[in-house]
Amino acid sequence: GMRCFSGECKIYRGGEWTVVDPFENGVDVSHPRLGTFEAYPACGAESVTLPRHVRGVKDVSVLLSFYPHQMNELAHQLALQIKAGKMNTKEAALSFIETAGSDRERWLSTAKEMPSVWPYLVIAQGVKNGQVVRYTLDANTEWLTTDGPLYTAGMMLLQDRIKEHGIYPPEACLDPIPFLEEVAANEPGWTREKRLFEERWERIE
Repeated sequence: GMRCFSGECKIYRGGEWTVVDPFENGVDVSHPRLGTFEAYPACGAESVTLPRHVRGVKDVSVLLSFYPHQMNELAHQLALQIKAGKMNTKEAALSFIETAGSDRERWLSTAKEMPSVWPYLVIAQGVKNGQVVRYTLDANTEWLTTDGPLYTAGMMLLQDRIKEHGIYPPEACLDPIPFLEEVAANEPGWTREKRLFEERWERIE
């Protein structure tokens, strides 16, 4: 998190890659359970790889936010310390944890119930059937971990089910829904009855 926030971040905007300061480019995000909150550009590979492999996209960015939301203020303070050369990212990460724990009333209090897991949202906006729409995907975080996709992709390589050779991002060599279904099936306790994600379409006037 400190690395994501403490340096300039590359995003894709208006059909071109551009570099921004995360905390100067906050975006309001609406979540069905957590309401509206501000999230900030983070240094994710998707901002670089998706425009290369998904035709027609004009804007791509990865956004990150801490919860409770005042924790973003603490992250911003520490990011400024890193930029000024007063601490490195490891020292900032330790300070982030120690500061929050030493003043729980200020940094960790919230009027809402704390989520058991932090949600992952994908939000896409564009034109479908002649209408401007917004599509939101809310992933089922019960099985959403980094080990599952790595294990599944590794097994697919060993079984010669991925035919591309070289270095590719997932969207360039995997069919997403069947891949995610296989990832979920490899997670302990997953059943076919559990949904991979919830979807929502909104028409934008």
